[in-house]
Amino acid sequence: TVAILGLVLAFLIAMFVIRYDYRATGEGRLMPIVQRDVFAQQDAEVEEVLVKGGEDVKAGQLLVTLRNPQLQAEFLRIQGELNEKRILVRAQTSELESASRAGQVEEAIRLQGRIAETEIEISSLTQELAILKDRVEKLKVYSPIDGTIATFQVEQTLQNRPVKRGDVLLEVMDKTQAWHLELNVKDKRMGHLLRAQQKNDSPELDIEYVLATDPETTYHGHLESISTRTSVAPEEGHVVEVLAEIDEDQLPELRIGAEVIAKINCGKMSLGYVLFGDGLDFLRIQLWL
Repeated sequence: TVAILGLVLAFLIAMFVIRYDYRATGEGRLMPIVQRDVFAQQDAEVEEVLVKGGEDVKAGQLLVTLRNPQLQAEFLRIQGELNEKRILVRAQTSELESASRAGQVEEAIRLQGRIAETEIEISSLTQELAILKDRVEKLKVYSPIDGTIATFQVEQTLQNRPVKRGDVLLEVMDKTQAWHLELNVKDKRMGHLLRAQQKNDSPELDIEYVLATDPETTYHGHLESISTRTSVAPEEGHVVEVLAEIDEDQLPELRIGAEVIAKINCGKMSLGYVLFGDGLDFLRIQLWL
């Protein structure tokens, strides 16, 4: 009995005395840093999708065309009306020249007034047509950067779909630039991360991570930034997104969205807390409530 009590006492002392690295777990994805959402700039319907998921594209390349029959019809109507007014002003100018040669002063004055009115109408229609032309041009959606279409099954998702201005149509990511980890860390772990940053006087904390497809190999990086707000993930509950800088040259393959599991080093803590901290924190919260 004395021996057993001694072992228990030694175990408890070890739990408090021995210091061990406390590491907060985060799950997420391997992603290129350079990412751009491609938005619809007009209320419309998708007419044609010109790219496929995984396809490489260039900045300025046409990706999607939209249609808005009302907008396009209005453009043609204003264009036709403007052409009619230009023909009219040429005819009025010809009449004015004839009246002036014939010495018809009153008729010439009347025609000058009509020409001035028509030119005002032409100016207004020209401005309106320019606005409509810009809106019609925005029915063509171009890639903002060189990169790869990162949206899965683009055509099946978008074809003939009605879209609103501001809707994200697809994503383009540049795989040739640097990569990082986009991780979700449970909100309850954030206190440890923030205290570790304060203690180190630096936002950079060491990270170890593995790819879900190769859990045998460990890679290294460091914490880059922490989101300023909490979000709700379907399976994890309240989480905070953190970004981790990595050396992508270490990785055998760079695949957009590859699942990763990371451990963020928050510094030394008692072995007891490292092993049983979650339970202790749960009890503290329940007792406080």
